[in-house]
Amino acid sequence: MRPAGWWVTARGAVMLTVALVVAACGAAAAPAATPTASPTASPTPSPTPSPSPAASPAVSSPASAPAGTTSVAIPAAGISLPVPDGWTQVAADDLADPAIRADITATYPGAGQLLEAADAMGDRATPAFVALDPSAAGTGAPLTPNIAVLVSPQSVGGPLLDFVAGFIGSGFADALGATETDRKHVQTPVGEAVRLEYTLPGGGDTPLEAAVWVIGAPSGTLLVSVMGSVDVLADIDPEALIAAAAPLP
Repeated sequence: MRPAGWWVTARGAVMLTVALVVAACGAAAAPAATPTASPTASPTPSPTPSPSPAASPAVSSPASAPAGTTSVAIPAAGISLPVPDGWTQVAADDLADPAIRADITATYPGAGQLLEAADAMGDRATPAFVALDPSAAGTGAPLTPNIAVLVSPQSVGGPLLDFVAGFIGSGFADALGATETDRKHVQTPVGEAVRLEYTLPGGGDTPLEAAVWVIGAPSGTLLVSVMGSVDVLADIDPEALIAAAAPLP
């Protein structure tokens, strides 16, 4: 079996060979020219090059962290991200500790389902950070408002980012029983992204929603999700959190 792209490569080689042969034959067939005095050429002004349009920036500049939040470095993801003040923060090493995970699951409603959804990604994406609203601890709330960051080591962009976003989005929806309501391309300070939006079951009178960004960042492909009741999400404004994300030096 020939490798992919062999026909294009072979055709290009043939065309180049034909061009060289035609050029050589033309040079051999042309009669020698009788030398004549060359007239003095008058100088011609060089054309002024027209300025090329400036390229659009691949990413936007980070905004300031919203009021009531503090930017937190997430080394495993290569970014910093604003987190609401007072929220419980769990780093990558603690998320890998079964005892700490068990404590989180027992304390925060819905956290077990969130971590199970992350585990379902397997080696494709590993948890790098979780922040949880402590006001929901030990309550009968269906879901603790949370921010989660997962990392896949391979950074992707363009059409491949769409494919990965669709793949991750389907897994996210299946794991949480969510319904996708919106999908669009956006630019973030840490890379191009596909933004997905979901409604989650169990919200009752106060619906539950999730905003998810699949980002082609320099350090890898990131999945950043912000979940909770619609009133909490309105207060913390997930869009403002992402707008203030920044790559780590």
